[in-house]
Amino acid sequence: MKTNTSQSIRQLIRPKAPPKRQSFPHHVPFGRWLGALRSWILNVHKGTDSSQYLEDKADSFVMRVCKRRRSNDIRKRGIQRAAVRRRQTKRRRQRQTGKGLVR
Repeated sequence: MKTNTSQSIRQLIRPKAPPKRQSFPHHVPFGRWLGALRSWILNVHKGTDSSQYLEDKADSFVMRVCKRRRSNDIRKRGIQRAAVRRRQTKRRRQRQTGKGLVR
């Protein structure tokens, strides 16, 4: 027979998985996880005097992560596109000069 205190302690040590709720835009990697993490943090500190401050901090942190990931993705996409363009121009040039053809 386990007591309630040990169960609550176990929950504090290894909390249950946060609820799967889509609380962030789809383009964000780990968006679901970030949202759940934020709500979990706020739940732990609910009712304390620092809860409002924590809420603001959590929001700003999560949005910062999202923004950074998004800008990285956009930059990578641009780099890839440039590489593709370089390859295509190279091919076109080879075709024009006949270097790419085996005669």
